[in-house]
Amino acid sequence: MRAKLMVAVAFVLSLAPTALPQPWSVTTPPKPEQPIPVLTQKEILKGLDQVCVLVEDMGHSFEKQGVTRRKIKADVEAKLGDAGIRVSGASDCFQPPFLPHLRIVLMGLRAEPSLFAALLSVELREPVTLTRKSAERGVAFASVWDKKLLLVLSPDKVPTLRAKAGELLGNFLDDYRKANPSRRGQK
Repeated sequence: MRAKLMVAVAFVLSLAPTALPQPWSVTTPPKPEQPIPVLTQKEILKGLDQVCVLVEDMGHSFEKQGVTRRKIKADVEAKLGDAGIRVSGASDCFQPPFLPHLRIVLMGLRAEPSLFAALLSVELREPVTLTRKSAERGVAFASVWDKKLLLVLSPDKVPTLRAKAGELLGNFLDDYRKANPSRRGQK
């Protein structure tokens, strides 16, 4: 029995000699010259002083009830300005030096004749470069801060979505102020 086991092990090892680690070899991964820290939520927002604001297209059902991209964008830009964050035009986000952007998404659908389902999202997206050698050269955007809210509401409550977007933005600004205590109230 033991001999058959040894033959089977030898056979498997002969099929893939480099695929399995050898018991006599020990490899140590190379150490980077300087370790790259993983940033905390607070560190991500530190020093942020300028963003673009992008509000994704919403379903027409919300626009009919007074919740428009234009109104949400104006609300967000005013609150960012009050917090001391400069707001640039959307075109500044997608050309060098590629500014971060605050992306607001409001998606919804009529779940029943008397109910809407809505997903509201506020996220800060930063320009990043990929480190993979096989990756295409260029800039991508990655979400570095986000909050989402799923709601079910009656048609008469749809206008409250602007206030809910303001609450999510308030979460962002709270985190921003914690990361940038010296910028409180600056314009």
